[in-house]
Amino acid sequence: MTTLPLLREVLSPALVRALGYALLHSLWQGAVLALVLAGVLPLLRRQRAELRYTVAAGALAMLALVVAGTFGFYYQQAPVVQPAIVSYTVAAPAGPRLHKSNINYHEYSVQSGAAASQLLAAPARLAPAAWLRVAGHRCEPYLPVLVAAWLLGLLLMGGRLLGGLLYAGRLRRTGTRALGSDWQQRLTALAHRAGLRRPVALLESARVAGPLVLGHLRPVVLLPLGAVAGLSPALLEALLAHEVAHIARRDYLLNLGLAVVEVLFFYHPAVWFMASCLRAERENCCDDQAAALCGGDRLRVARALAALAELEIEAAPRLALAATGVGGGAHCWRGYGGWR
Repeated sequence: MTTLPLLREVLSPALVRALGYALLHSLWQGAVLALVLAGVLPLLRRQRAELRYTVAAGALAMLALVVAGTFGFYYQQAPVVQPAIVSYTVAAPAGPRLHKSNINYHEYSVQSGAAASQLLAAPARLAPAAWLRVAGHRCEPYLPVLVAAWLLGLLLMGGRLLGGLLYAGRLRRTGTRALGSDWQQRLTALAHRAGLRRPVALLESARVAGPLVLGHLRPVVLLPLGAVAGLSPALLEALLAHEVAHIARRDYLLNLGLAVVEVLFFYHPAVWFMASCLRAERENCCDDQAAALCGGDRLRVARALAALAELEIEAAPRLALAATGVGGGAHCWRGYGGWR
């Protein structure tokens, strides 16, 4: 298999071949899993959001495992070796010499007869996969181009994700100020009620339009300027409970893994669909937990989310977690800089 000059210097032909076939097979593998997920989620609409979240996460994890297994299969697969032609030395009997063409014809008849007997012995084994084998041979010369395009997209999307991480860190450090001790104490009480032992900081930021969470080891909740004065204390406390639920569920780390999967499968619409379902169910889980933190008052949480949805949210990092989002529907933030 011929490879592009750049790939030949960086990757081995076996690696390029395995990557190419894994990318090709991921198209139908992801489509099958997405169809299954689309059929299962409506059946679970009356179940707990945590169950639907687990199913959506399992579909994405299954796709990653299946694609990894496909890559390993093709990488470890021995190259196809053409059967060696066995030469026979025919001793010419005493008498008239046999013509050379007769000997060649005899050898060809033996070889073709053996091959035909093998095909006739196992037609059921070869026939169903014949078209797959032919399609694979036809696609194999184009695998280096496919891998090169994937690597280019991976570089661009990985750079976008890295830029989002850097922006999220800058958002935490610049343009923020501490709120009064009253709201910090309320947030600490919610965190203790959720089972958190590490401190959670509460800051006001001029760069965000809605509450969001940054960080895992040292989480911080950012509130937009004027949020304390613009929302009633009960509604704002419900929004803070939603952000505390994200921290308690370790959604920041889980979202990093989801962002990596989206970078690897940036070309796959099925992954976009499964990731969207996962985000929606994650927010539903946080809504349920926020209602529990607010004494089981689901209506209060719903009113808080509705009030927050009225705010105009134009820019926020994708590696942040918040109660609502724009672009991808309620509760999800679509840009690679962070998520909400």
